[in-house]
Amino acid sequence: MKKVVLIIAALAAFFNGKAQDDAFHQGNVAIGLGLGFGVYITETHYSYKGSSHHYTTEGAVCMMYPLTAEYGITDWLAVGGRFAYSDFLTQRNSHTGFKRSIRIIDTDFMVNFHLIKTEKFDMPIVVTAGLSNYRLAENDLSHNMRQDNGINYGLSLNPRIYFNDYIGMYFVFGYGGFNYSDMTYSNDRSKNINPTGTKITYRGDGTNLGMGVTVKF
Repeated sequence: MKKVVLIIAALAAFFNGKAQDDAFHQGNVAIGLGLGFGVYITETHYSYKGSSHHYTTEGAVCMMYPLTAEYGITDWLAVGGRFAYSDFLTQRNSHTGFKRSIRIIDTDFMVNFHLIKTEKFDMPIVVTAGLSNYRLAENDLSHNMRQDNGINYGLSLNPRIYFNDYIGMYFVFGYGGFNYSDMTYSNDRSKNINPTGTKITYRGDGTNLGMGVTVKF
């Protein structure tokens, strides 16, 4: 019995010491600043008085600039926030000469699960969800625009490599999506030029990839 107690005590000391050597602990604060891109399949749905429906589907690519912060409430669980600005790639209209601009601003709640980690390596599973603002500007003479507030969500694997106790780099391999349920079209003459009885929704989902710098203290 005495030997069993000693073995259990030794194992507990071993795993406790290992936890102290891991790259993320309870009480840690980690801040990340990154650069990435998203590739999405988007769908615009037009409905007229709930009876007539029309769909358009297309691809979209954007550059993403995320800023994140998290706090370790346990050695394996952290909560925090994410702010991201996304700038979509567009082409100039060959007929009008105008080039539209599309951007999305996300503000998210973030939960990270730090289940795989060593002294200089950490690979959290990251779950995000929050509010999103979409704006498309045609940049034409009438200032035609469409915009809406909606939601966004994501799931990713974010491996981190630390160069010392404080500074490292990270990568993002993930899935992301967004949904806007009441898109409004406007121009410089009216704040809402949607046809009466028309409801326009816009959604998309796809792959997010990126990398960045992380600071931990």
